Amino acid sequence: MLSRMSDQMREENLARFEANGEVYDRVSRQFSDNILGIDRYYDPHEGREVELPSGYNYAWSNNNGEYIVTDSPDLNPNVGSNLHWELMPRK
Repeated sequence: MLSRMSDQMREENLARFEANGEVYDRVSRQFSDNILGIDRYYDPHEGREVELPSGYNYAWSNNNGEYIVTDSPDLNPNVGSNLHWELMPRK
């Protein structure tokens, strides 16, 4: 019984330690991104996270690996373009 209690306490401590580590990692990454002036977006064409300059509300990507960042909600790069642009969600 003592052994089971010890195992349970060890597992709870490890879970708490890992949760705290995730919080510290997230805070450190946010601080670093702020210092470097970057925002993270998910590029659906490449299926991965990309880092782009911060300070913009919208980011678009195309299948050629090109990006457009803008503050204009009216900008649609698909208009008048032969490329397929997709609005990227911020991570």
